[in-house]
Amino acid sequence: MTEVLGLPIPGWEDGDLRQTANANFGLGNDAGLPESIRFLVGVARAIRKRHQEAGMGSEQTPAIFFLRPTGVANVSEEMRKQPMLDNGQTQLGGSFWFVGPPVCRALGLPVPDWSEDGKIFDKAINDLDLGDVPAVFFDPRGKRPTLRHYPAGLARADEVVVSALTGGMDIDRVIEIIEDETQAHLDGPAGGANLWKDPKKHWPSDRAEKKIQFALKVAMHHAFPTAVIREEQPQMAGRLDLEVEEPLLEEGEFIRHAILELKVLRSFRSTGSKVSPKEVREIVKEGVGQAISYRKERKAKSAALCCFDMRVKSAREKCFSGVTAKAEREKLELQVWPIYASAAERRAANR
Repeated sequence: MTEVLGLPIPGWEDGDLRQTANANFGLGNDAGLPESIRFLVGVARAIRKRHQEAGMGSEQTPAIFFLRPTGVANVSEEMRKQPMLDNGQTQLGGSFWFVGPPVCRALGLPVPDWSEDGKIFDKAINDLDLGDVPAVFFDPRGKRPTLRHYPAGLARADEVVVSALTGGMDIDRVIEIIEDETQAHLDGPAGGANLWKDPKKHWPSDRAEKKIQFALKVAMHHAFPTAVIREEQPQMAGRLDLEVEEPLLEEGEFIRHAILELKVLRSFRSTGSKVSPKEVREIVKEGVGQAISYRKERKAKSAALCCFDMRVKSAREKCFSGVTAKAEREKLELQVWPIYASAAERRAANR
């Protein structure tokens, strides 16, 4: 019999609790994410639930989900109302689905002939005027089902992020995502993350770590929509920054792929007070110890210490002097990215 807080729950066995936990794995984890990413994550979870309930072969025909819960008015067919699209009981393929970011209540428009993707795109873009509506194309036809996310709509088909519903979450791919996100949004003052309080003086924002953490969480959700990206998880050794988990279709099973410890290296604090080289070395040393401890405690497959170097003169890999041997023994990834205070500084570093 299952116990909670030491009290037995009549009629519940441990297997029942695992099944319930797996069915609701990651719920609430998307709070605070941009609407378009919540939409993508919601679609992925609805499809995963469908596969859990009916099996991986249950969906043979694609479907397109649109971020428009009100549906479309200019159709002759009556749209189907599905109040619980996320419960895994509804056939998803062969339809256009109109949903909100939570992807629970939906309106469905059947698409009888899905023989040519081009005609399906034309129908959505030209006949239904949905070309600029954020969309997710679910394609179960290959060896591995995929999601194609069009945040700007199907009319801008080149602006797409393709992700697999399962697998591909190893540490190398995680580091690649961090690299891409850093170059796109973090490492320059025009990137949008607002990491600097006063870039001319090299004073970072007092929320630089939190802003980096949030940017990476969004990027991980975008690349791994079926994953659960946890942040600030309390451990015996402290609070880990980010964790990448993959729920499996087997009831109650999941894989912890990666623990990410994030550190910002500074020459100055947001108040203008100096940070000594000795303090920086201690920060890096602390990060190594935390990442190793968290990985062992969480039994994760991999871990990485990710440093974001906002110092006046970025020393890149030299910041790991004195900790590389320990990291190698413990199979800990060490990564560092410079964060530039100006476009000129960035250009000079890349010459």
